[in-house]
Amino acid sequence: MGEKFPGPFKCQSLDLVGQAEAGVRYFDLRVKRDEGNIYRFFHGPGSTGGDALEEVKKLLSHAARDERNLYILKLHFKKRDARHFIRQLSDFEQRIIENNASGSEKSLGSLTIDNTIGQNRNILLLVKNAEDSIMEGSLKKYFWDYDKNTNTKWANQASGSGTGSHILNFHGNLDVDRENKLNIIQTNMPMRANPVSKDFNHFFDIMKLFSVKNLAADQKERVTNFVRYLVLRGVSPGIISMDYAGKDDRSDTRLYRQLVDDENRRLANTNNA
Repeated sequence: MGEKFPGPFKCQSLDLVGQAEAGVRYFDLRVKRDEGNIYRFFHGPGSTGGDALEEVKKLLSHAARDERNLYILKLHFKKRDARHFIRQLSDFEQRIIENNASGSEKSLGSLTIDNTIGQNRNILLLVKNAEDSIMEGSLKKYFWDYDKNTNTKWANQASGSGTGSHILNFHGNLDVDRENKLNIIQTNMPMRANPVSKDFNHFFDIMKLFSVKNLAADQKERVTNFVRYLVLRGVSPGIISMDYAGKDDRSDTRLYRQLVDDENRRLANTNNA
């Protein structure tokens, strides 16, 4: 179903390097191996037609050249695929990882500009469902466990106001222990649970209404307003995850970049004071 009707499951339209060129620095990469032994990006039952391993290699090469910016890659696996993918990635990109990835001896949230970009180490690699794989080999020190090092929760609501309310409640709760963790605001929304119109002629038209792409465009301003309000309350945006990153007709990439850039400047001024 995911291959025949990608609308409910497809949540990006640019390749990884294209997203990076549009200013994206955080990549939530869900990877699984198909029957032909080729890695695909997946979202629910949907998957891409390209080679995920090759795309990740290209992104790492791009990040290594763009040494003034910090790149954070989350690799989320089907458990049976993690070991093989990481081994292949390490075999081909060992030099890039060793030369550019920040070591995981420190807790992820405690890293600073000085011990990442300041030391020409501008790549952070997080993994989910890969714990056994990263405990083997010489590169294990370059991977962090995603669940243990992040403060985040997906709203799972096909509604801009519902997603925004969740963001305010979860990230606005200052009593939560965020020490030494990355804060990730997930603005992503699932497909609509119910059609927005009853005027259908074909099943394909129904599937269009379920499209994540259309929902992102319809509801982006509502979600953005909640995130902006959260930042105005003094909460650091941290990382902002979104669907259709880099496509301003479908997401608010530019505004989110501005919010993060403003926060980075504030932190830099505080540290230099």
